[in-house]
Amino acid sequence: MVPAKKTLFYWLMREWCYIASRLYFKKVETEYLEPLPKDKPIIFVGNHCNTFIDPILISVNSRLYPAFLATAAAFKNPLVAKFLHAIRMLPIYRKRDGGDTIKKNEKIFDISIEQLEANLQFVIFAEGSHSRFRRLRPFKKGFARIGFSALEKNKGDIDVQVVPVGVEYRQYRKMHQEVLQTYGKPIPLREYWKDYQRDKDNTITKLTERVYGDLKELLIHIPTEEHYEEVESLRNISRPWLYDISGLRNPGLHDKLLAEQEMIAAQTAFEAKEPEEMNAFGQKIQTFQQFLDKHNFRSHLVRNAPHSTLILVLQFLLMLPFAPLWLFGVFTSYLPYKLPGVIANKLFRDDMYHGAVNYAGGLFFFSATWIIETLLVLLISKNGWITLAFALLMPLISIFSFRYWIALKKWWHRWRYSMFSRKNKSEATRMEKLHEEIIEDTKNMMTNFGNS
Repeated sequence: MVPAKKTLFYWLMREWCYIASRLYFKKVETEYLEPLPKDKPIIFVGNHCNTFIDPILISVNSRLYPAFLATAAAFKNPLVAKFLHAIRMLPIYRKRDGGDTIKKNEKIFDISIEQLEANLQFVIFAEGSHSRFRRLRPFKKGFARIGFSALEKNKGDIDVQVVPVGVEYRQYRKMHQEVLQTYGKPIPLREYWKDYQRDKDNTITKLTERVYGDLKELLIHIPTEEHYEEVESLRNISRPWLYDISGLRNPGLHDKLLAEQEMIAAQTAFEAKEPEEMNAFGQKIQTFQQFLDKHNFRSHLVRNAPHSTLILVLQFLLMLPFAPLWLFGVFTSYLPYKLPGVIANKLFRDDMYHGAVNYAGGLFFFSATWIIETLLVLLISKNGWITLAFALLMPLISIFSFRYWIALKKWWHRWRYSMFSRKNKSEATRMEKLHEEIIEDTKNMMTNFGNS
């Protein structure tokens, strides 16, 4: 079902996706707490928050050749199933999928064990489904059972390694976002082999709990349910102040993760010890966030106020000469940029699929548009050099056009806030003071409850 050797199709798809991920995301950073084991079978256990983008990132950034265990619902269409098998995906069945799920999963587990015996790797998302919340959910034990079954079949003479992989997105659903991928310390299953021979169920539970704990350290994990939304807002409101007090200058994504984890740990302790004060703090965050949502502002506009009208006008004048190039990029690239979002809204009520559709749809439609438009230029110009120039420049102009649009939107929001603060001076001043209070309260929270 899954080819044991690297196929040309798989290689082409992975390289294509590698390039696409560098274009789709603003920044992709990969962190290894320890080097990945070489020439050893590996079970990658990841969190699952962005449907099909999660396995793609693990595949293209590890530069390995893993198979993936994914929900059986994705394999219902025969053509889709054939494609998924070609890119080394295997279905995991649940009761709601119908039929003899235990027997079907045993067959998939056998294939996974063969992967390990061939010194290859597979990826499994132990939560069993995706979620919009930045909170690691309880694990299924399938990965542990597969790993120990491989040891049992080979009488302990196979060095299976379990590596937790945390994938942390700044924003799940939109392009031009930051994404951090962190590979944790490998866990050799041989450490548990003697315990497994004495008590299988207890050892499987112990391993599952250890991997869960290790993976939780690689992510933004927000335990609170009562104040979840406020903590999410605080992550945005407190930047970049949070990084400054942590002594970070030009921090990487992993450094930012550690700083935010420290803040969340302090908030968790604060809520546990001073619930009433946390409620009051949460109310301040809610008030500030409601102001931002009402006027479609971002917290950095309030933090960096006031905005000089003269400087804003000069910035716009500097951007203006590049507008024709931006318009050309819009003309050649708007359809493949917009179409995936339209399809996602039509097909999926669950907006957690929208990022995956935007990624996959953009990959397909931009490639198809590039080919079609290049052929049209050749037919119209009948000049190979002009066609070659267009083929090379079109992707670059598309990237420039998108980033110009981002810069233009940021300028527009600064202009809007500048006009708002002049027209509604008292409200703007009140929000700026509230922002300062939130930062001061956060500082006190981290001082009094950090590392507790």
